[in-house]
Amino acid sequence: MKEWVNLRHLYAALTQKEVAEFTGLGLTTILKFENGTAGNLSLSTFLLLLKVVGQIDAINGVLPELPPSPYLMRKDEKKAQRIRHTKR
Repeated sequence: MKEWVNLRHLYAALTQKEVAEFTGLGLTTILKFENGTAGNLSLSTFLLLLKVVGQIDAINGVLPELPPSPYLMRKDEKKAQRIRHTKR
């Protein structure tokens, strides 16, 4: 993990201080994360780090594809149209 993070912020041409500033995290948190001593990072913090170094799309390779949403499937179905009765 350490090597991956170090390479990513180098590729993004960011210093550790810049990564800390862009994420709003402390420099100590960035350093501990790179050293593997950060303990438990929240998912939001991890995603924020991925975003700053331009690798947020890399998470797609890890997550399984989601099934279609039943709500969206229902929404896409053609709505029943009202029948207009005309006066004769």
